[in-house]
Amino acid sequence: MTVGNSFYEKSNIPKIIGELKHVSFGPNERFRETAVELGRILKLGDSQELVDQLVSPPDSLTTPEKFNWFFLMDLINFHFFYDNYDPYVVKLQDKSYVGSMAGAAAINRWLLQHSSRVIAPLFLGLARPEFIKDIFKAENGEDIPLIEERIKMIHETYTNMLNLKTNFYEASLNRKFDPKAMVDFLVTNFEHFRDFGQFGSTQIAFHKRAQLLVKDVLTNCAADIKQLGFTIKMDYLSVFADYRIPQVLRHYGLIKYTDELNSAIAAGPLTDPTMEVEIRAITLAACDRLSQIMGIPSAELDTLLWKKRRVIGPSLDERYPFHRYRTTAY
Repeated sequence: MTVGNSFYEKSNIPKIIGELKHVSFGPNERFRETAVELGRILKLGDSQELVDQLVSPPDSLTTPEKFNWFFLMDLINFHFFYDNYDPYVVKLQDKSYVGSMAGAAAINRWLLQHSSRVIAPLFLGLARPEFIKDIFKAENGEDIPLIEERIKMIHETYTNMLNLKTNFYEASLNRKFDPKAMVDFLVTNFEHFRDFGQFGSTQIAFHKRAQLLVKDVLTNCAADIKQLGFTIKMDYLSVFADYRIPQVLRHYGLIKYTDELNSAIAAGPLTDPTMEVEIRAITLAACDRLSQIMGIPSAELDTLLWKKRRVIGPSLDERYPFHRYRTTAY
């Protein structure tokens, strides 16, 4: 069941969900049927096809260094396609990766050339723009999309971290690895982890990358955190509203778009911010409903849906093109 103090409940989405004009829920039976199918997928584990697409921090990193790795990765984890819609691609050890995994591959490619100090706040807070550009160069030699925005975010965020005289691991440890406290730390102290939308007079909180960062470190460093005596519980987190999760929800018939919205998506990047907010809002609402049926946290459901998209991506893109919107939120 949704907890009263969950992120979804505090996002203001429940207040506006009945007013959405361009999106709607699919029938209740589709939620039940999807819950059964995703439950089967959850038991099967990851296929080799999926594993081959994933990139993680090197095992050689310490737990605090893995926190540094994910902090950088999720700080720049947005908009991985060019104006002509070509994807961002990075090669690592003779294998090419696309999208967010290309961003992860770029960081690991960089670590192969340098020591782990290059992902520490002190180094990144002082890194030259040319150096940051070099980190994230695409396979074809182009800059990563929105490179100037990423440079600004890295400089401002890490300078602020240095001013706070901490790092994300220490800040999380001081907050007992509590997801709500960790998200609040990020959103309160770092402008570039804040993620709001506006629906009429109502401000909607999404905080996609802040929540994703918390989920990433708690999942990938779970063993070490538990050894310290802490319990990991991610019920507070919502799904991470982006371009891709809505595609999978449409594939399962859990959400529907109006003809007007479909036409706007087909015409190119969305220009109506209300349409974009509605897509993200119904994504959180539909996933909250589905997570309750399945009895799993929304963050775990997000991982399931994201992995499903990775496997069926090409056919999904053809039938349900993802919405494009110029943003640094996702």
